Amino acid sequence: MTKNLTLKAFFKKVLATFLLGFYCSIVHQTQATPIQSSFRIGDIRIELSYRARQQVNKEAQQIRASPYFLTKQVPLASLYLPLVNQELRPLKIPAAFKYLALVNNPLQDSIKFWANAHEMAPLLGLRVGAQLDESLNVVMTSHALAIYFRKKYQRNQHWVKTLLSYEMSSYQIRRFLRHHYSQHSKTLRLDKNTPMFLVNFLATWSVYSSALSKKKQYAVTLIKYDLVNNKTFNHIGKEFSLPAASVQHYNAWFRGRVIPNGRKYHVIIPMPTRSPSGNSHAITHTKRYAKASVMRYSPTSRATKPLANRQIKHRVSRGETLYSISRLYGVSIDKVKQWNGLHSNKLSAGQQLYMSVPRHLKIASQHTQLLANNYKKHHTRQYAKSTQTRPQHRLAGRKLTTYSPVPVNKNPAIFHTVQSGDNLYRISKKYNVSVTKLRTLNKMRNNTVFAGKKLLIRPAHAHGVASMTHLPVNTKPHGRVERAAPNSPHVPAVMYVAGIKLKITDYAQRLIQSEVNQLRSHPRFFQKKLERIQVYMPIIKKILRKENIPSDFRFLPILESSLIANAVSSSNAVGYWQFKEESALEVGIQIDENVDERLNIVTATNGATRYLNRNHLFFKNWMYTLLSYNLGFAGTQEYLEGLYVNYSPTKVKMMTIDGNTHWYIRRFLAHKLVFEQPLSRYIATPTRLKHFTLRNRSTLQQIARTKRVDLALLRKYNQWLKTWKTPNDKAYTVILPLQN
Repeated sequence: MTKNLTLKAFFKKVLATFLLGFYCSIVHQTQATPIQSSFRIGDIRIELSYRARQQVNKEAQQIRASPYFLTKQVPLASLYLPLVNQELRPLKIPAAFKYLALVNNPLQDSIKFWANAHEMAPLLGLRVGAQLDESLNVVMTSHALAIYFRKKYQRNQHWVKTLLSYEMSSYQIRRFLRHHYSQHSKTLRLDKNTPMFLVNFLATWSVYSSALSKKKQYAVTLIKYDLVNNKTFNHIGKEFSLPAASVQHYNAWFRGRVIPNGRKYHVIIPMPTRSPSGNSHAITHTKRYAKASVMRYSPTSRATKPLANRQIKHRVSRGETLYSISRLYGVSIDKVKQWNGLHSNKLSAGQQLYMSVPRHLKIASQHTQLLANNYKKHHTRQYAKSTQTRPQHRLAGRKLTTYSPVPVNKNPAIFHTVQSGDNLYRISKKYNVSVTKLRTLNKMRNNTVFAGKKLLIRPAHAHGVASMTHLPVNTKPHGRVERAAPNSPHVPAVMYVAGIKLKITDYAQRLIQSEVNQLRSHPRFFQKKLERIQVYMPIIKKILRKENIPSDFRFLPILESSLIANAVSSSNAVGYWQFKEESALEVGIQIDENVDERLNIVTATNGATRYLNRNHLFFKNWMYTLLSYNLGFAGTQEYLEGLYVNYSPTKVKMMTIDGNTHWYIRRFLAHKLVFEQPLSRYIATPTRLKHFTLRNRSTLQQIARTKRVDLALLRKYNQWLKTWKTPNDKAYTVILPLQN
């Protein structure tokens, strides 16, 4: 009897524990992603009662319960929604309407955007036939619906009516709004009688906005391309150096052979987001390039003893960037982003950042010590076979000025959220500032503003620093960046690069002059570098001319690797043009157990021209195309969207280079100034290079004997071969070194 009572008590305890755990899991699931109690569409506020929130939460849980939600649906939404937003934004459609493209998704393992588009095709003017179905083209459908929504809004001046017109009839909309909408307060109050379409929309909005807020980097980003009439997918794929099957996969709306004429069609191009180099600081090895694998070195792999650090607060001033702040404290950009949970490089004036500094440093003298460390790090030079640091006694002989902030008002930043009906003139009158000043503060290209946009009216001043311009002047060594060093070219106020006129501000001139002085600081090393570069330059110039790349890009491989064949960067980029393995394979550079064509000057240059031409088709600006070589396509797009309001690719004839210009562009200009004039003169070199195509298997000894060249030199300029034999799987380009 006692035994039975004990068993019953035990099973009751187990059952109670199970029920408690199940209840806690349900509570945790519902509390982990709560549905907000209010939404805003344009100038209308939507308030949800308890019953309405329950309905929306139930639909949201069903969306999240799909096994394909995180693996397929969220990645597809993150790729396509920017295209939808690009079509809605010019017509001033509220950003929330882009989630309407995801409502009532009938597919389980993918997304069918704009579920009602097929039925609305005749109304929207979209063609549906055997060879093409324009309702499946996300760009064309989004553009047609943006026009539809704009016309509806102009008729009723009501964004909720416009939203509901996508699914409901006019009679249903009037009947619903009569009981739920308050004209006086412009508030829509929802209860348990909310239409299912609106419940689905709010659930979709809530679920996908939270999922997409965690930005992830994908292998491709989608862009629209309109010069496609009378072309095939094969032809478009060749233009972008992409497989035709990959282009066709993202354009299921067309099933024919040749895209017809008669109207403007948009083809979606899956642009790879990877950067070829990602890091321009090439690190070379003392040993010869390994046969079977690449020897890699990364300074971050060294084991270092952690210091006891403390946190201090840094308030962002106008003009500061993540790069300038990281240099100020002597840390990397990635660490600053990690400490503050940042997902992008965007900063706003008045934003507070947490920085970690060693405890033994005093705040008053911290800047001087950090800058001394940065000075030593900045003057560490990369040589062909070793890394040398400038002697410390040279640093000791130069006086570092202490940090002396300029006293200004410590007022907080003032922002204005644009309401429906606002324009830049009205906002300027309200705050008694000029339109020009508003455009300058917010980096606007025109006077267009959109509802919901935050405008900076007055910047905050933190730490008593009025602008970033004061920091470099007061914290750099005396005489280091003010004027050109001996034998160094002076940085002009105007430069011409790739057909673009560049106006360089005084501050940017000082920054570039510092790079120029550094490159020319060692005359003997510079002369040897010139001789090495001159050997390769005829081949590079010829390929650039053939592929219609501006000749100024001949300085890009000098910036990347100093034209050292076996240079390897800290980001594992290899070769003359510093390609990472994934990026190299994308542009047709072969890497396997027998060859690594990143070390072949001809093949690597051809791959680089394919990458640059592909990105220029979108950016239409050679300076931004240059930047994409370091940031990648998606990184450059994000950088420009943060720099300009409503950025769209346009061809320009003039640009301004200032302190906010990306460091990679400034460093490229420094290399152009340093190497352009010396390379235009005759430089005697012991070797000149030619190349030929080899289609049959052959050894380097046979090639050297047949072509009558030195075997050691042949091996030196053909390090792309990991063995002494050329494979016979395809035609390879062999570099021939000839005696001058």
